[in-house]
Amino acid sequence: TFEDLETGMSVVVDTSDARVRATYAAEMKKLVDRRNQTIRRLGIDSVEIRTDGVPVKPLRELFQRRARRAAR
Repeated sequence: TFEDLETGMSVVVDTSDARVRATYAAEMKKLVDRRNQTIRRLGIDSVEIRTDGVPVKPLRELFQRRARRAAR
Protein backbone atom coordinates (compact mmCIF):
# COMPACT_ATOMS: atom_id res chain seq x y z
CA THR A 1 0.00 0.00 0.00
CA PHE A 2 1.30 3.44 -0.97
CA GLU A 3 -0.04 6.59 0.63
CA ASP A 4 -0.04 9.97 -1.09
CA LEU A 5 1.31 12.25 1.63
CA GLU A 6 -0.49 15.28 0.21
CA THR A 7 -3.97 13.80 -0.19
CA GLY A 8 -3.84 10.88 2.23
CA MET A 9 -5.14 8.60 -0.54
CA SER A 10 -3.93 5.00 -0.41
CA VAL A 11 -3.28 2.74 -3.38
CA VAL A 12 -2.68 -0.99 -3.18
CA VAL A 13 0.06 -2.14 -5.56
CA ASP A 14 0.61 -5.82 -6.26
CA THR A 15 4.40 -5.96 -6.30
CA SER A 16 4.30 -9.72 -6.89
CA ASP A 17 3.02 -9.00 -10.43
CA ALA A 18 5.94 -9.03 -12.88
CA ARG A 19 4.14 -6.55 -15.15
CA VAL A 20 3.82 -4.06 -12.30
CA ARG A 21 7.52 -4.37 -11.49
CA ALA A 22 8.49 -4.04 -15.17
CA THR A 23 6.30 -0.96 -15.63
CA TYR A 24 7.72 0.61 -12.48
CA ALA A 25 11.30 -0.11 -13.58
CA ALA A 26 10.66 1.37 -17.04
CA GLU A 27 9.06 4.53 -15.61
CA MET A 28 11.88 5.00 -13.11
CA LYS A 29 14.47 4.60 -15.89
CA LYS A 30 12.70 7.31 -17.91
CA LEU A 31 12.63 9.59 -14.88
CA VAL A 32 16.33 9.07 -14.13
CA ASP A 33 17.29 9.50 -17.81
CA ARG A 34 15.36 12.80 -18.06
CA ARG A 35 16.94 14.04 -14.83
CA ASN A 36 20.44 13.13 -16.02
CA GLN A 37 19.87 14.84 -19.39
CA THR A 38 18.75 18.02 -17.63
CA ILE A 39 21.71 17.94 -15.25
CA ARG A 40 24.16 17.51 -18.15
CA ARG A 41 22.47 20.21 -20.23
CA LEU A 42 22.74 22.66 -17.34
CA GLY A 43 26.37 21.73 -16.66
CA ILE A 44 25.68 20.72 -13.08
CA ASP A 45 27.98 18.29 -11.28
CA SER A 46 26.18 15.28 -9.91
CA VAL A 47 27.00 12.09 -8.11
CA GLU A 48 24.89 9.02 -7.47
CA ILE A 49 25.25 7.77 -3.93
CA ARG A 50 23.51 4.51 -3.13
CA THR A 51 21.95 3.95 0.26
CA ASP A 52 23.30 0.40 0.40
CA GLY A 53 26.92 1.44 -0.02
CA VAL A 54 29.64 3.69 1.32
CA PRO A 55 29.44 7.28 0.02
CA VAL A 56 33.18 7.97 0.21
CA LYS A 57 34.24 6.53 -3.18
CA PRO A 58 31.63 8.30 -5.36
CA LEU A 59 32.22 11.58 -3.54
CA ARG A 60 35.98 11.25 -3.89
CA GLU A 61 35.57 10.60 -7.63
CA LEU A 62 33.34 13.68 -7.97
CA PHE A 63 35.90 15.90 -6.26
CA GLN A 64 38.72 14.41 -8.37
CA ARG A 65 36.78 15.21 -11.57
CA ARG A 66 36.26 18.76 -10.33
CA ALA A 67 39.95 19.13 -9.47
CA ARG A 68 41.03 17.87 -12.94
CA ARG A 69 38.59 20.27 -14.59
CA ALA A 70 39.84 23.19 -12.50
CA ALA A 71 43.48 22.37 -13.35
CA ARG A 72 42.89 22.80 -17.09
